Amino acid sequence: MPQNAIEQPPPALVNQARARIAAAHAIAEDSSWSWVTLRNWWTGSAVETAWDHLQSGREIMLRFAPSGNVRAQLPSLLRRVVAISSDPAHDPQVDAMKAILASTGDLSADQRSTITAVHEHVRFAEDDHSEARGFRNNLFLWTLGLAIGAGVLALIAQHGGRYLVIGAVAGMLTTALAWRSLTHLTGPFSVNTAQALLKIAAGAASALLGVLLVRSGIISGLTVNSSSADGYALVFGLSQQALTQVVDNAAKKLGGA
Repeated sequence: MPQNAIEQPPPALVNQARARIAAAHAIAEDSSWSWVTLRNWWTGSAVETAWDHLQSGREIMLRFAPSGNVRAQLPSLLRRVVAISSDPAHDPQVDAMKAILASTGDLSADQRSTITAVHEHVRFAEDDHSEARGFRNNLFLWTLGLAIGAGVLALIAQHGGRYLVIGAVAGMLTTALAWRSLTHLTGPFSVNTAQALLKIAAGAASALLGVLLVRSGIISGLTVNSSSADGYALVFGLSQQALTQVVDNAAKKLGGA
């Protein structure tokens, strides 16, 4: 066993970790609803605070968790520190992480301190979530706008609700097929969920608008009847992928992909 290996978790550290996790849990379990709740969700205040508690608790646990559990996290941590480093080939933190990964047996106290310091460094480098939050909020606004617009059209169009459902299902289908390629950012904001909701709303709106355009004769060369309208709705609902692909590309840039 390496010198200074952790044999028993220090009670003080255990209590600190528990306190951080409990604080994050309290925020997550808060079921009260008010304008303050909505503001916190929109600005990210509550989720950012909960995220900070969880990450701080994780750093504390790195100091006493079983070596096997800590080592399981090291490859991911190494990839993250390499990603934020301006010169990974000559970065002492990258070298230190590689050396720990190459070692075997229980982790020493010095190794745990290094791991904790690297995790803290990476966390502060990655914890500016303002761009991801703003992008998510914009996607939700576009989704809401499309949903309201499509709903209004569905009320005044013949069989509008039917085409709306077909388009939404088509949007869900493209979402399921593209789910793995959607952007999964490290952090507390689910940009991929916002992308998926946008595709569903865009599919519904595209399907209904497409059928209405065909019926109006604006799209020449196509005729529509009760049997072909469903097919047009499906095709136009699927075609939203070409439009939302622009959003997907922007999300990938945000994620550094």
